[in-house]
Amino acid sequence: MAKQQAGLNNWQPSQGKRKDPTALHALVTLLLSAAGAVALWYFTPAWLGPLPAWLIAVSVVAFLTFGYDKLLSRSQRTRVPELVLLLLTALGGVFGALLAMLIFRHKTAKTSFLVRFVIAAVIAGVLVTAIVVTLQR
Repeated sequence: MAKQQAGLNNWQPSQGKRKDPTALHALVTLLLSAAGAVALWYFTPAWLGPLPAWLIAVSVVAFLTFGYDKLLSRSQRTRVPELVLLLLTALGGVFGALLAMLIFRHKTAKTSFLVRFVIAAVIAGVLVTAIVVTLQR
């Protein structure tokens, strides 16, 4: 019993290790994109199909996420992981991401990010093209 109590007396809180925020940021941004796409598709004229609604919604979310990350870059707070920014780009948010990069001057000087951004944009183009071709058959 004395050994158990001694173990309790030596307990210390964790050293403040931060958890990786990638999964949480990815989940939140993808849920916002999906909700926006559904809302756009439901509340807009019939000519706006699910693919254009998704592309608009994910571009808006990408724009806002890049802007939020720029805002966080000026403080000591946890930033949006680059993987999330690139995921939004690859899933169709190219226009919103590019506009945010130009307006906020965010991630434009980091060559390694720009190379990955171009790759993500190409992936988005391939995905959209594949979906359009598949739907036309």
